[in-house]
Amino acid sequence: NPPVFTADGWIRHVALLGFGVAEEADRELFDELSRGLHGASLRDNGVPRGELRLLTPLEQERGLLRHFIGPARRWRSISPVVLTGFTRRGRSAERCLARALAQQGFPPEAVESVAAFTGPVVPTAQRARDYHVQGYLATTPRLHAEVVFRRAAAGPLIVGRGRFSGFGLLLPTAA
Repeated sequence: NPPVFTADGWIRHVALLGFGVAEEADRELFDELSRGLHGASLRDNGVPRGELRLLTPLEQERGLLRHFIGPARRWRSISPVVLTGFTRRGRSAERCLARALAQQGFPPEAVESVAAFTGPVVPTAQRARDYHVQGYLATTPRLHAEVVFRRAAAGPLIVGRGRFSGFGLLLPTAA
């Protein structure tokens, strides 16, 4: 029997991507930093939660990260987006999401639609409130999102306040 998996809201996978590295010297520095992080422990308040590791040549060959790259017009969150502001009278969650996208370099005219959800939009995800956050990430709302661009956008697409902490990762979808 295959093992039964139940998501618990802890983030255990981290991708360190060198997109935008153009010069050979920069690539060498990025590769050296990546090798230096291999085997490092991911900790939460001193408790080990995971380990950083480099992809094996086979994982690289299979294109393990290709699922997060796109391009696609429709993107759905795997981990919740931590909003960059508060929802208030006249400022909906969708408006806050549009603001987060603009902060990532996507102007309003590039976005066809934005929708916010408290429940998952990708079947393997958990409700947005079930993901463990602390510190500054706990001060603003988090939610799941679906973003449809007017033209296909390439990824990876990671938005919101938690984009450097494993939150706001969007997955390209065909439909």
